[in-house]
Amino acid sequence: MPNQPTPTNQIADLELELLPFAAGLGLRLRYTRPEDQGEDVVGPFPVALERSVLKSLENDALAYGRALTHQLFADDAAFGACTRRMTAAREAGYTLRLRLHLSDPQLHQLRWECLVDPLTQQPLGLDARFLLTRYVSAENYGAVVLRPRSALRVLVAVANAQDLQSRYKLAALDPDAELQRLRTAAPDLAIDLLTPQPNESTLHALARMLRAAPGYDILYLVAHGSLVQAEPKLYLANAQGQTEVCEGSDLVDLLAGLVEVYRPRMVLLASCESAGDGYANALAALGPRIAQAGIPAVLAMQGKVAIATINRMLPVFFRELLHDGLVDRALAYARLDGRTQPDWWMPVLYTRLREGRIWLAQANDPASPYIEGRRLDAAAPAEAVVGDPTELLVQLCLPSSPGFRNRLPLTTESGAEITQDDVHGEELALTFPINADGSPRPAPVRIEVKAPDFDLDREYVDAEVMPGADLPLLTFSLTPKRTRRHTSIHVALLQPRPEGGFYERGAIEPLVLSVIPRTAGLIGQMKWIISSMAFKTKLFAPAPQPIPSPISMMDDAMCGDSPLIDFGQGNQIGEIHFQGDIARGDVNKTYNYTGERGSSHVDLDALQDMLDAADRFDPIKELQKLMPRVSVARNVDEDLRKEAAQCIFQAIKALDAGKPALALERLDQALDILDTMQNGYINAITRKLRKVRMRIAA
Repeated sequence: MPNQPTPTNQIADLELELLPFAAGLGLRLRYTRPEDQGEDVVGPFPVALERSVLKSLENDALAYGRALTHQLFADDAAFGACTRRMTAAREAGYTLRLRLHLSDPQLHQLRWECLVDPLTQQPLGLDARFLLTRYVSAENYGAVVLRPRSALRVLVAVANAQDLQSRYKLAALDPDAELQRLRTAAPDLAIDLLTPQPNESTLHALARMLRAAPGYDILYLVAHGSLVQAEPKLYLANAQGQTEVCEGSDLVDLLAGLVEVYRPRMVLLASCESAGDGYANALAALGPRIAQAGIPAVLAMQGKVAIATINRMLPVFFRELLHDGLVDRALAYARLDGRTQPDWWMPVLYTRLREGRIWLAQANDPASPYIEGRRLDAAAPAEAVVGDPTELLVQLCLPSSPGFRNRLPLTTESGAEITQDDVHGEELALTFPINADGSPRPAPVRIEVKAPDFDLDREYVDAEVMPGADLPLLTFSLTPKRTRRHTSIHVALLQPRPEGGFYERGAIEPLVLSVIPRTAGLIGQMKWIISSMAFKTKLFAPAPQPIPSPISMMDDAMCGDSPLIDFGQGNQIGEIHFQGDIARGDVNKTYNYTGERGSSHVDLDALQDMLDAADRFDPIKELQKLMPRVSVARNVDEDLRKEAAQCIFQAIKALDAGKPALALERLDQALDILDTMQNGYINAITRKLRKVRMRIAA
């Protein structure tokens, strides 16, 4: 049957190889289905990486990933070739192993783990249906020898030389703390601490213990380091316990020289919180070389990862690794569990393995878990009224299912309307328990809702999801407790942990809606966006001469047809009247408006919420979000698309340089270009860009 779910041991492979092409780089794709013996190879396609753009986005992992993805697939043929294969794998129910094959060592300095799905624009590293690794070829080191799974043994090596602080101004490392951290993360593993003998250096101690029977499966190394002229250096200890700056190649040669049966199956280059950027750069350069030396898998950190992130991700990583030995799958689940951490993308896996397994599969090995893709949909009315119940619709669907979208718009029991524009969706991976024969059983899940400004009829629903089927539509009743310009509803999908508690498999970006007072005269009034801070700044010192805005514009705004209200610089504009003495700060909690199309009465607490939101407006961040969306627009003229994206980029640079007038000029050029491209996707971007432009102008 074509729609029958496929077990997750069915893994398709998509290799993205970056290689020299023409005068720059080219992208070649190799796609292999689980049942195929051959490869589907296309390309190379031209690639132009703009490192300056990526550098400017380093503080925003999502924007960085979207920009990098756009640069990688800027060529329409490359975009189509990749998305067709990704879609085919998704529709067949395969897990897709994405291997990055980087020919130039300098390419390893980019944050490839931030890549997003070219279609959904969501991070690939936070979707367990994708196993994201960096493939490292080994031309001269022979085949990888895998051993059967037995009682796994881990060697922890912490290079804590006595003079790190006094000589190099580096923080001392704590071997006992690192040992305890790993034992807490992996209580089922046999873990030994590297203890040099008298007059023995770190390197000699490592060689002695790694060559001793029965060997170690995992080497966990913590050391300071630096990158000097593209060569990694490690700060180890000499025979006297003082710092010895060793070449990274010394460690690589040690590992390559081990008898194959004694080589660790995995090396984990752990980043300590006290390490600096030089250490992270050294690890990034050292990881691929260790993999080339014959180590099946190398897990390193791309930066100074937080201890909280390590403590959260390591237990999940080792638990999943012990399950089936698939190191890339274990890392995918660890990233997913650490998705709320800002540095979730820092762990990077270098591997020579075509498959991700770091030990030989045995007949009595546990079966891999069964995973199916799902889409979590949720929708609520755009507005609610204080004290009146409203509805939240939630459904867990197959990715190809329309869910409840086809039933929209609909009017709920409370009288509010929910439209397709109100639906938010998030794709995720769902794990099913399996029977002895490998067939999947129903998966227990919990749909959890958090809404601090509402009274809920229930905070969660426990249910069972059948393989290959949608979960029935769920309805939550929410009663707003207070007026809010913007309020958020968070919806999350949770799965039970074997040891108790829950994993968060995915969460919808917060649904944002407005809560209006029961006495509000106009249903659209709480949608206003404040474009000027003048009213707030003039509460205690009104301008002597009011600067009016057009009455028609104000009237449209007050009646909900315009997203803009400009309060000007006075305490009276057009037909808006504030009650009380604004100069003394003696202001009533409301203001009245009378215009050509009606009257309204608004709570100033809600107005303050809007003003506070305007305070937090960051035009550079807003434009950084919009630029990648323009760059990946499909079915439009490619030259115009690129020109519009370039204008937005120039506007960002102008704002960063303190030149708002130039930024507005570039945004006007971008808007003129976008106005010539008519489709729903571009129109939505244009509306948002126009709002940002008005906020900058104000």
